[in-house]
Amino acid sequence: MEVPRILGRIEEGHILHESLHCAYDLLGTNITAVDDEASCYVVSALAFLMSGVRPARWSNDPFASAGRVARGLLARYQRGERGAHPVDPANWQVLRAVIMMNPIYMFPGSASNDWTLGPVITGGSYTHDG
Repeated sequence: MEVPRILGRIEEGHILHESLHCAYDLLGTNITAVDDEASCYVVSALAFLMSGVRPARWSNDPFASAGRVARGLLARYQRGERGAHPVDPANWQVLRAVIMMNPIYMFPGSASNDWTLGPVITGGSYTHDG
């Protein structure tokens, strides 16, 4: 497989985003498309926060909203709380709404003049077809 060289922490965060999509695909995870996207943005935000990327470099949505979710998770770990933690429900719902309002996810085929609503809006899932 030939891919361009990954340069920098921003691109590394994007790779982690796509890697989580891949994991969901390979595992056949039963997850809605909007929750799939939201969790992938949170993974990117965690990578940005934990590697010291300045917030100004990823201050646009959906990354900004994902950052609020990620900061909540990190705060619990910084307090020494062990285990898996739930995300803040209000911040999670804001992130989901931001993703649903994004034209890229609302009309994924719009670049080819296909204005069919995508699975993020319809409550569907991605195909998980490898």
